[in-house]
Amino acid sequence: SAQAAVNASQQAENAGRLDLLRESASLLVERHKNRPESAKGIWIAATTHQAVGLLAEAAGYHEALSQHWPKDAHHKDAAYNAVLLRTTLGQRNEAIADGRRYQRAYPTGEDSDEVSFLMGKAHENAEDWRAAADLYDRYAKSTKAPGRRIEALVRLALARVELGDEAGAKDALGSAMKQTKTSFRTLDERGKYFGAQAHYLAAQRILAEFERIKIEGDANDLKRRLKAKAELLKRAATALLETAQLGVAEWTTAALYQVGFI
Repeated sequence: SAQAAVNASQQAENAGRLDLLRESASLLVERHKNRPESAKGIWIAATTHQAVGLLAEAAGYHEALSQHWPKDAHHKDAAYNAVLLRTTLGQRNEAIADGRRYQRAYPTGEDSDEVSFLMGKAHENAEDWRAAADLYDRYAKSTKAPGRRIEALVRLALARVELGDEAGAKDALGSAMKQTKTSFRTLDERGKYFGAQAHYLAAQRILAEFERIKIEGDANDLKRRLKAKAELLKRAATALLETAQLGVAEWTTAALYQVGFI
């Protein structure tokens, strides 16, 4: 019976009959969760719905496979896809639950790291900056991968900005810049990207501080204000040139534009 439902799933896919595909998938989930062959029909339903852009339905099938067929060859992919699709759809609670399920099954590895960032993104999409900051902070302290730590620190800084925690954002960016300089030769492209972004964002904060110091005001204090502004410009230019030296095209372009502005 289970195999017959799997066969029906395959034939429904070939015929382009999503209604029949859903019926066969429902039979597999409701009546044949204990049969290993049933997972194939659920995988067909998940990938077919995903291919035609029905992401919520696809996510549901990926979740079903990840919950009921842990030994199936597609289990890891289904568990990951569930997190990705729920995050894409802005369904924060489901994305977090799926992410935790994935990390229980696959606690280490590159994909587990990516799931952590998807969970953070789900918090960001929901504008829950506190939850996002807590997640990135924990991850930055626990990961042994320098590139991932830099990314987590940059995302942590951005979340702290949203929370109005400028001091915390500055601290996170400082840590990211330090890690970039220490590990630059071994960083992958993603790590270099976020390392360059950290330098650029730090420079932007210096320029913001420069703008806050006004030339107009007490003439007796003008010399001190001008000296402070000149020092901030020097620091900003240094940070921007360091950004350009990292060789990431997007941030190099932005940094050199700001150098020209200075």
